[in-house]
Amino acid sequence: AKERYQQASGGVTERTRVLAEISDELEKVKQEMEEKGSSMSDGAPVVKIKQSLTKLKQEIIQMDVRIGVVEHTLLQAKLKEKSNMTRDMNATNLPEPATGPFA
Repeated sequence: AKERYQQASGGVTERTRVLAEISDELEKVKQEMEEKGSSMSDGAPVVKIKQSLTKLKQEIIQMDVRIGVVEHTLLQAKLKEKSNMTRDMNATNLPEPATGPFA
């Protein structure tokens, strides 16, 4: 009877130790889940993303305006160059005034 009692109490001790390990592991998992749950319900990252998107949209608008100004400036330069070139061509194609007795 003593031998069976020792075997049974040894089994109980082993099972108690395993139960303690499992309980510790369960507690760790619960803490991790709670941390993840609180971080998931925390809206700070979403707010930062929305702020970043708004800032990007504003920067895109500013860049579009800058691009428009550069395009306008380039067009004006091309038109001025074309008018100068046309003027120069007309100036070189004009007949020279005749000089002499029949002028």
